[in-house]
Amino acid sequence: MAEDIIYWSDMKTKMIMSLKRGEEGENKPVAIIKNGVDLVEGLAYDWVGKNLYWLDSRLNSIEVSKINGTHRMILVNQNISQPRGLTLDPSKGARLLFWTDWGEHPRIERVDMDGQN
Repeated sequence: MAEDIIYWSDMKTKMIMSLKRGEEGENKPVAIIKNGVDLVEGLAYDWVGKNLYWLDSRLNSIEVSKINGTHRMILVNQNISQPRGLTLDPSKGARLLFWTDWGEHPRIERVDMDGQN
C-alpha cells in the first residue's frame, strides 16, 4: 500500500496497532484502538476511504474507524453470534463489507460499508 503501514490486532494487550515501514529501529508501533476490543478475528483496511474495519468475536460486533482511530462507530452488533473473517469491496458502486458467522446458523453476511442495508 502507498502509505507503507501495517495494521494488526494484539490479543494480549487488546489493542489495534500500526507500524509505518522505515529503517530498522526508526519507527515504533502505535496503538490505534486502545480500548473496547477483546478478540479481534478480522481486520481490513479500506484503501479508498482510509478506514479500518474489524470484527470482535467475543463482543459480537463489527466496527469501523479512520486509520488514526478517530470517528469510531459500531456497524453491526445485532443478529451476529460468532463473527470471523472479514473482507471489503471498496470499489465505486459496491462499497460492501462481507463476513462469516460461525454461530448456530453458519452463514456469509454482507452490509454496506457504512453499516446500512
